[in-house]
Amino acid sequence: MSEWINFSVEKPATAGVYEWRVPSAALPGEFVIVAAHMRKRGAGYQDVLSPSFDHWDGYHVYVTKDLKWRPTTEYGAIKSYERRVIGLEGLEHCKCIYCAKRPTLHAVQVPNGGGVVVCAEPQYLNSWWLECCTWGKTPHFANPRDIESMRRRAIARAKAMP
Repeated sequence: MSEWINFSVEKPATAGVYEWRVPSAALPGEFVIVAAHMRKRGAGYQDVLSPSFDHWDGYHVYVTKDLKWRPTTEYGAIKSYERRVIGLEGLEHCKCIYCAKRPTLHAVQVPNGGGVVVCAEPQYLNSWWLECCTWGKTPHFANPRDIESMRRRAIARAKAMP
């Protein structure tokens, strides 16, 4: 895998799918890794190239501070409006005990009053769950590290049973 490139120093030169390393506002000190499009968007009287999770206030296009990116070929099939959560930096999920594959991490932003934010920016994702084959899906947790810790304890207990 290639090294992360600081977005404030160098931006991707072409539209397409990139991996993004986004500092989490919901989990301070953590970094969310997502795949998302760098796309051309109208920004007033000009077109600019920016990530699909940018914010335009009518005058300027903003991206989160300390954003980093790198090229990828793995997620080229995602649609322009999609964002694929790849994971939390440094967190690797153990394999499923049923299918031996790693479960997929998903996340949404849930506001204080409930509901779900449509097209939430990756830094605000605050409700996480895992999905896999017949294993199904976990309940939602505020921190994916808690999900993995609980899974590892449960798997260890299951392996210890006669």
